[in-house]
Amino acid sequence: MTIRTKTLLFGALCTCFVFAIWAVAYAPPLGVDGPVTILRILNFASKWQVLFAAGVALIAATIAYLGATEKVRSDEKSALRAERLRLRGIFLRLQYTVHAIENEAIFFLNELNGEPTLSGKLEKIVNINFAEEGGISEAWQALDLMREDFADALFNIRVCFHNISDSKDHLAGKQALKPTENTTRASVHNVAFGLDRLVKISRELTATLRTDTPLH
Repeated sequence: MTIRTKTLLFGALCTCFVFAIWAVAYAPPLGVDGPVTILRILNFASKWQVLFAAGVALIAATIAYLGATEKVRSDEKSALRAERLRLRGIFLRLQYTVHAIENEAIFFLNELNGEPTLSGKLEKIVNINFAEEGGISEAWQALDLMREDFADALFNIRVCFHNISDSKDHLAGKQALKPTENTTRASVHNVAFGLDRLVKISRELTATLRTDTPLH
């Protein structure tokens, strides 16, 4: 609160205080009705000087409190604004990330389905790598701020990423269970299923993000 605002507040309070004295000066308990005179006001003030002094002290204390807590309120507003900007940044990056993941998943799925041979599919799977996967990780860190439906969508996207990565590791022989023809075909199917599910989830999430906020 600026000094000018404090002065105006003090003036308004004092005006109300004087108006109250003026109104009471006309009241029958003070004597015969008639015009306001200095004598009547002084007579009234002498009877209620303790109350007047308390009123003035209250006004002064209020202004002093507002001045003393001005920095605290200013800091709270700045912190709130910074938090809103941070959340807005997460929201916008999530919107971009989900849309990019949808496009990447569509591309990888088309590449995989367009390859007729199993060896060709394996070669395509090795090259699957989502450039925007890190954006989901950032949003995951703010999961406590997300609405339940958005949190569930992010969880399902991470599950898809995990399943695709797990299948890639199996096909590359990085797991204890070495790939056989059956497990290889199963892993290829899992990758295709994961990509297809990624497309559906990200498409629905993108459409919702355009019109709604994921935050509480």
